[in-house]
Amino acid sequence: DVWFFLDRCIDLVFASDMVLQFFLAVEVVGRNRVSVWVWQPKMIAWIYVKGWFLVDVVSLVPVDLLTIGAAHDVDELKLVRVLRPLRLLKLVRVFRSNAKVNRWCDKRAVPLVKMELVKFAAILLVMSHWFACVWALVGMHGHEVGAPTWLDDIASKPHGAVTTSWSKYGAAMHFAIMTITSIGYGDITPQNMGEYVACAIIQLFGGGVWAYVIGSACGLVATHDEGTIRHRHTLDRCNDLINDMGLSHECATTLREFFGSAKGAQTADANRSLMDRMSEGLRGEAAEESSSLW
Repeated sequence: DVWFFLDRCIDLVFASDMVLQFFLAVEVVGRNRVSVWVWQPKMIAWIYVKGWFLVDVVSLVPVDLLTIGAAHDVDELKLVRVLRPLRLLKLVRVFRSNAKVNRWCDKRAVPLVKMELVKFAAILLVMSHWFACVWALVGMHGHEVGAPTWLDDIASKPHGAVTTSWSKYGAAMHFAIMTITSIGYGDITPQNMGEYVACAIIQLFGGGVWAYVIGSACGLVATHDEGTIRHRHTLDRCNDLINDMGLSHECATTLREFFGSAKGAQTADANRSLMDRMSEGLRGEAAEESSSLW
């Protein structure tokens, strides 16, 4: 089974990461809010055991293998169903990877704007996947109890029934994306009370996710180039000055040309201000690197 093999590969990656946690330096914030890096292996292991170790161990429980072993025992199957939600703890480990991504970006000078846009796209993709799984699960559960479902409604339409797992997932993903983005084609609709409740919850959370992503992305794109924004504000103030003083056309043109060509000087001033905020040693190292070609 491809999915079984994929789950084992993910478990192997998480297990390797769990072993590495015993050898990676840990940043600890003291009482005076001063961060200190811990390098001693024993201290690193103790901090890890007190923190995320239990969560990592529980998230590695092979629920799929337990299901295979308990295929003919009803009591064991019930226990496996209780343990199955423990797989969600892997999501907690994924959220912990944010610090690793930040370190990777620092080493490769990845623009933060691009990383944020990738994060927003990932949020939409993950939320769409979750909503699709919930919507498909609700439809299949209603079908098992004999209630009319959105799957039956699709089956009554000209394009035919949705029978395979991938076709159900594709239809559910279509519903999730159009619900999150507020498109609402109306080709997939709830058919019983359980589906109405699930649809309302998906719409509520989906609308919040969409508003957050759109608002954050627009604000990020609008303010990411501070130099250009500062230059445009300078030109606007220049035009206001010209109008307030009633300057002639020739003088106004000269002023606009002067401030229009001053973008490089403004960028240099901003760079000097940033350099002044560095320590003397770091400022000297940066200056030596920048002048090495000379």
